[in-house]
Amino acid sequence: MILCHKYKFIYIKTMKVAGTSLELVLSRLCDYDDIISKDEPKEEELKKKVARGQQNNLFFIPRPSYKNIYHNIKQLIKFFLLTFGLGNFKYKVKFINNFNNEKFHSHLSASAIKRIVGNQIWKNYYKFTIVRNPYDQIVSYYYWANKTAEQRNKISFNEFVKKFSKEFFEKQYNIYTQNHQSLVDKFIFFEEFEKDLNFVSKKLNLPFNLFETFKNIKTKHYIRPQESKMSIIDAE
Repeated sequence: MILCHKYKFIYIKTMKVAGTSLELVLSRLCDYDDIISKDEPKEEELKKKVARGQQNNLFFIPRPSYKNIYHNIKQLIKFFLLTFGLGNFKYKVKFINNFNNEKFHSHLSASAIKRIVGNQIWKNYYKFTIVRNPYDQIVSYYYWANKTAEQRNKISFNEFVKKFSKEFFEKQYNIYTQNHQSLVDKFIFFEEFEKDLNFVSKKLNLPFNLFETFKNIKTKHYIRPQESKMSIIDAE
């Protein structure tokens, strides 16, 4: 996921929708104080080559953490006891920040992002995500989860769908909804990238067209044999 203060947008990342490729494009718009979540090692290497890698994964929240304060009070008592030679403790005195730090990760849900950044940023920033034809998306997920022929011989596509598809699609749905209500301002359709990315580029008044840059970036094409795109889907 990406939170860009300069252009006031939040990109919420779903799975198997060319999300990392778009993330690479959007990261070119980010400054050092913007948030770019951490990805898989191979994608992180690519990010650093063409744009920016992981940065600012911890978001400082200017409100007290009562759990942290309670911890520090106990540490202060321990400090005074040790100063006066009273007590024997297994662990050293260790104080922590009285405020919260929240960690962003790649597929963090919109509801979690909203809770972390607060209402002011959430209301004033443009929020978007990508959705995809579910048949094509689950095929992509199958090849991502079973990258080698040996792995695919152990579990057929049909078995994989029956075992994992319900959990997978529920997780994707929960990334951009809360209580069955959408939390994003714009859905970018995988099948209509050019039109939708052109729209977002104009909406945010960006210095370059997102699609013109996006179409030249490929990240995970090495995982899935192109000729098998939909052929493994049968009537069942």
